Amino acid sequence: MDFALMQRVLPFFLEAAWVTVQISALALILGLAVAAIL
Repeated sequence: MDFALMQRVLPFFLEAAWVTVQISALALILGLAVAAIL
């Protein structure tokens, strides 16, 4: 396994994972807000 490559890619992977978590949380909040209004 190429650990040097993994070390270079890891920050981008973690940033992408964090963005995914943020989008999921935003979708959950918006969904609950819309459901509460309806």
